[in-house]
Amino acid sequence: MADVSPEGGKFHIVQPCANCGVSLLGVGSPMHSSRGDVCSLACWSKIYEEFQADTIDEVSHDAVNHPSTNPEIKYQNFELKSNERCVDDILNRYVSLLPSWLNVLTIAIYDEHGDGPDGAMAWSKASPEYGFATISILSKWLDRPVKEQCSCILHEILHIAQRREYNFVWDRLLNPVQDRNEDLHKFLVEDYRQRNEEFIEGLSHALVEAMGCPINSQ
Repeated sequence: MADVSPEGGKFHIVQPCANCGVSLLGVGSPMHSSRGDVCSLACWSKIYEEFQADTIDEVSHDAVNHPSTNPEIKYQNFELKSNERCVDDILNRYVSLLPSWLNVLTIAIYDEHGDGPDGAMAWSKASPEYGFATISILSKWLDRPVKEQCSCILHEILHIAQRREYNFVWDRLLNPVQDRNEDLHKFLVEDYRQRNEEFIEGLSHALVEAMGCPINSQ
């Protein structure tokens, strides 16, 4: 619990590092008093390792305890039913990895040249509090080898599955750092993005190898 004391219209906050417990002094508002913070890059790395483990636990828990997860699937902008079936085959193979909170999953395809956000061929958004998520893909995905198609969709499924943990890191660790050290915050945000993408990409490839690809998509 943080110690909060008013001074000059602001609040000086003393709270422990989320990893090592060293006291940190910041200026903000009482709403930050229940949040965490990190004092160094070493502590950030340790916290991130725990986050990775929590993500794997979350995905594994849902896969084991909610094997019948079957959200409503909606398609947007698909002109051919055969293309919808291609995505369906892949989703059915990895349905056990979808989070138990997911009620509606929308798959949207866009016939655009170039790449999506950050050079991606697919991207996703998720709102655990409302039970819905969206996976957006570019039409060139349809021309890729099946293994690449599977890895691409699975990559976004894993992003959706980790959304609650992802939001936790932002709310409890990254946002409080911004109040104390904006330069450190900018560095951690980019570091978090890169680490997380590498983690998800490696995990998606490993799961494709372990779980295989649907035969009907060949």
